Amino acid sequence: MENTLGLDFWDFPRDMMVSPEMMDQVVGQLETSNIEYSVWIENVQDKIDNVFDMPRSDVAGFDYYVYHTYEEIMVWIDDVVATYPTLASSFSLGKSYEGRDLKALKIGYNDGKEKRAVWFNGCIHAREWVSPATVMWMTNALLSNYTEEADPKVTMLMQFYDFYILPMMNPDGYVHSWTTDRLWRKTRSHHEGDSCIGTDGNRNFPYQWGGEGSSGVSCSSTYRGPSPLSEVEVSSVVEFIRAQSAVQQFDLYIDYHSYGQLMLSPWGYTTDCVEPGDYGLMDGHMKVHTDAIASVYGLQYEYGPGSIVLYIVSGGSRDWAYGEQGIRNAYTIELRDDGTYGFELPESEIYPTVTENYEGLKAGLEYLSQDPTPADTLCK
Repeated sequence: MENTLGLDFWDFPRDMMVSPEMMDQVVGQLETSNIEYSVWIENVQDKIDNVFDMPRSDVAGFDYYVYHTYEEIMVWIDDVVATYPTLASSFSLGKSYEGRDLKALKIGYNDGKEKRAVWFNGCIHAREWVSPATVMWMTNALLSNYTEEADPKVTMLMQFYDFYILPMMNPDGYVHSWTTDRLWRKTRSHHEGDSCIGTDGNRNFPYQWGGEGSSGVSCSSTYRGPSPLSEVEVSSVVEFIRAQSAVQQFDLYIDYHSYGQLMLSPWGYTTDCVEPGDYGLMDGHMKVHTDAIASVYGLQYEYGPGSIVLYIVSGGSRDWAYGEQGIRNAYTIELRDDGTYGFELPESEIYPTVTENYEGLKAGLEYLSQDPTPADTLCK
């Protein structure tokens, strides 16, 4: 069913959106196969129509509690650098398939000493609007809290780490999700011989590419592309991290997604080797990180190897970051919610999402800065 036109798997293989024309066929197939099912969202369009549920502020400045267009996010990056010139700088990783800037930020206190590095990004999947909103809010919080008086933990982290931040990894798809198809997921590339447009960027990384949990059919939402790194957005990130890793140790890599309320570690591509060699370290970090998330509103994110907690993904970002680059703490974080709204998370949910995840980020990084060692060494 994965490659059937008229179906859109939101959370493969558990949640799928079915067009009205396909409903009878899908229900019949499920019943014939004795697969239990329930209707989670009766009318997705109703959710889409109610995403913008926060009033627009007339006060000058960036409103972090509403969703923003690609153009507004690019202006925000420039404004951040202008506001914090000694702590922030911007750089471009290149251009997207349609020519949009892949603009990123570097933030941290520079005193000339050697520092470790952190990477996080949002919006590899276009429809997951809360991911760039979260990345931007946390970036602003790190900068605005950088003084002993405001938050001594942040002061320590900004002096210990350089943060490399890409709020918008898939700008073409994101623009398309605003202008044409709210639920668009993939990039907007087209490759010779493909019937459909777009590749799933999170199946296009050059580690265990082409295996289970990805599709070779271009019309599938999990299409892996014709080859690893076929997507310029993915290759630009890979090239940057490869180069920067040669001169700086990365302690943390987080690819922010929605939805599910999960923190997923390697491996994603297999269930044969559930816990990689550094899983003792990952497990300790994920517990600290998710406990800090839960301390804000009581929402406990489930955590563990992605192939067990969620599903198998081949050619995914976190497996590449750990498996090729050796970043010992590489994760996918699936933000709110549990599926009640799915990708149509209303703006009123931005504040609880960003505040709880900020506490998780800080606590997890404080833990890693103390050089914890893994409890054991398991399969590689």
